[in-house]
Amino acid sequence: MQANENIRRLRNEKGHKQQYMAAELKISQPAYSKIECRKTKVSAKTGTRIAKILQVPVSKIYNPVDNPENKPAIDAKVIELYEKLIEADEKVIALQEILLKEGKKKE
Repeated sequence: MQANENIRRLRNEKGHKQQYMAAELKISQPAYSKIECRKTKVSAKTGTRIAKILQVPVSKIYNPVDNPENKPAIDAKVIELYEKLIEADEKVIALQEILLKEGKKKE
């Protein structure tokens, strides 16, 4: 999910209209609409200002983890990465056991 979509979702959750957001940002409503419709990229400065208006951390604007719609995809990715980590750990342990056996043979 893009920052633009997060902004729309958060604005709706707070019950604010686009007109309110535009007035707070000191821009026109059509200009604000372009932000939510991905016609305007959300700069760091604008994202920070919007987060302040919505009274949320800036991470809620940019971070897809904070979007419940992305949770299943993120959970699947976390599981995949965790399984790769376990696999890598098992390889390290196997190599350490080999090195220990070789060290004992030399003694």
